[in-house]
Amino acid sequence: MIPKRVPYRELVLTVFKPIFLVVDILAVGFFLIGLGAVYITFFSSFFNITEVHTEKNGSALSATEISPFLDNVKGENLLFTDTSQLARDIEKAFKNKILIVRVEKSYPQGLVVHIDEHPELLQLHVITPEKEHRIVINTIGYSIGAVKDDPGVPLIKVRVPEMF
Repeated sequence: MIPKRVPYRELVLTVFKPIFLVVDILAVGFFLIGLGAVYITFFSSFFNITEVHTEKNGSALSATEISPFLDNVKGENLLFTDTSQLARDIEKAFKNKILIVRVEKSYPQGLVVHIDEHPELLQLHVITPEKEHRIVINTIGYSIGAVKDDPGVPLIKVRVPEMF
């Protein structure tokens, strides 16, 4: 007896049907994973900046002076934040006090701002009959206005006996 001939299409479907099912399940799974990644990246608050840390090496720049720049980036998506533009804006606003600014991303929700200030060069203590002035001058000749006694920075006292 001659066996009945099975059409090629039916043979392929019966043999490969479980494989097609697995491929379909994998395709739907990868699609859902990709959709979740797009949602987390663009629409969720997972990468929103919530904390900004500042590390600096001097006392010329106070935290209140720089806080408006840092408050502007809070709530933005960390993945799409232009850190070089933020560094340029801070350097431009405080060009006489800051030597260099580096901004680093700290995943998933933070920024770290490294500020290198111009070093202090000289303390100037001016004494007049009316009052005393203490001025700290940095290496580019700018008065940074810090009032402190630092033994590592040279001190020049100037006494003016009377105003002319």
